[in-house]
Amino acid sequence: MRREDKFLPVVSVVIYYGEKKWDGAKDLHGVLDIPEEIKPFVGNYPMHLVEVADNQLSFENANNIDLFEMMKILYDTTNSRKQRVQRVQEYEKEHDLDDDVIRVLAAINNVQIKRTGKKEEMNMCSLFEEIARENKAEGKAESVLELLEDYGEISEELRMTVMQQADLAILKEWHKAAARAGSIEEFERVVKSRGYLQK
Repeated sequence: MRREDKFLPVVSVVIYYGEKKWDGAKDLHGVLDIPEEIKPFVGNYPMHLVEVADNQLSFENANNIDLFEMMKILYDTTNSRKQRVQRVQEYEKEHDLDDDVIRVLAAINNVQIKRTGKKEEMNMCSLFEEIARENKAEGKAESVLELLEDYGEISEELRMTVMQQADLAILKEWHKAAARAGSIEEFERVVKSRGYLQK
């Protein structure tokens, strides 16, 4: 390395879109077990935190502005879901949202964009519906697992199968089966007999 050579700086930015307030460390010292006497000699690297539900960022790019404004609405738990949908509708009327903004919002929320033929069709209201459906399915899947945990240890394969199921009707049936079963094995026999699990 020559005297005139320089390294490029690295800035660590974490975009946090959780609903709860961030309560973790914001620098390297915060995740290290360092004796106080040597702390002054250990380099500390800050992490720049962006909480989408509560941030004061300003952008010039229209897509970034729309993305963060929509995320603020999505994760503003001080408003009811109905109020958030109304705010989304108002925002969409006033702004021409780029398809990429909705794709990013869908990816962040682990939602699949519906397709009609070859064309992707999803607005923010349908995205809300998809998020709500995904959340209900996840909650029902967790309820199934909670019932099964009373019978013993659940295999990782069965746990993944239950958590990956997105059909609420099937999950409701599994919930009934788990409540009636006397063991994990009996639950698996019942759902396999109905063609939901591989035999």
